Amino acid sequence: MPATVTGGYREALHLRVAERVGGMSEETAARWIGGHGLLSMARCEALPGGVRRRLADRARRTAAYNLLLISRFQEAIVALGDLPACPLKGIQLLDTVYREDPGSRVLADVDLLVPAERIDQAVERLEAALGLEETPLSRRLQGISSERILAGRGFALELHDRLGFAYGWASTWEDLAPAPAQVHDRAVHSLSREATLVHLVAHLVKHRPLSRLAWVEDVLRSSEAGVDEAGVVEVARRIGALRPLIAGVRVLRRLVGEGLLPGIPETVGGLGGKLVAANERLLWSELARRPLPDPVALSARRQAGPPPFLSGLLLADRPSHALRIVRIKALAALRRAPEDPGPPRDLERDLR
Repeated sequence: MPATVTGGYREALHLRVAERVGGMSEETAARWIGGHGLLSMARCEALPGGVRRRLADRARRTAAYNLLLISRFQEAIVALGDLPACPLKGIQLLDTVYREDPGSRVLADVDLLVPAERIDQAVERLEAALGLEETPLSRRLQGISSERILAGRGFALELHDRLGFAYGWASTWEDLAPAPAQVHDRAVHSLSREATLVHLVAHLVKHRPLSRLAWVEDVLRSSEAGVDEAGVVEVARRIGALRPLIAGVRVLRRLVGEGLLPGIPETVGGLGGKLVAANERLLWSELARRPLPDPVALSARRQAGPPPFLSGLLLADRPSHALRIVRIKALAALRRAPEDPGPPRDLERDLR
């Protein structure tokens, strides 16, 4: 694939997608690409003009909504006052790798990392100042989940005390030590580029295989911005996310080119390497059968096949982490009301 030689990994991804939607009507192709959040493909010349125009229209609407979310983020930081916060994922990327291209990144919510001992205080301040309310699911799972979900005023905000319960147990504020930074003109804290890349790859792996290709683009843009790959491996090893890092990079290489992030090893030794391979066969084999899955079909069969948390068990770097995953899923199931269908799709994150 040309990307292996030229380094044009985003271009390679877009060409794969253009090939995948070939033969679809313009409306269906635009809906398929939009379902994956790849609005940057509005500039992909391999697509028919009608598809590009539909994507460009959605990108304009996305940029307008992102301005609203940036405003809400700024209000949230003011409301938190002296409480430190570190923006994660989309809201942080919108100020870095998507800064000149804001319509290309669809945001579902605002994610913030805060110190664990101050997360209750953060909830109280945000509820009082912004009129947000903690969701019923979030309240039921206090003490189990590593996140708190607040909603209102047309957006959702997720507070995290670590990077996620499936991977990265040792990823609290103290472990990651975010540095002071300016994000969207607010004084906050920020993860290093290396920690950000680990988080993005682990998040991609945690969900259904390639269920949202925008997350692939997040990784590709972040790698293009430049990272110390040895530092990426060191962060992943330290926080307990080395196996998901390797698993994710392996699949991304098959998707966009073998030369991606050459400093990330292809495997880990011993039992860890076998478990990474087992996870790939069990949960990522669809990539071999049908390279780019349909986002609507994936959503419809979300509960079919092996549960996603099984990936967490196979890729947990340490046995104690795997035991925690089992305990959390069991406790969450006990607390879920029988009639509760789960959180709305746009709020559903680590609790799947």
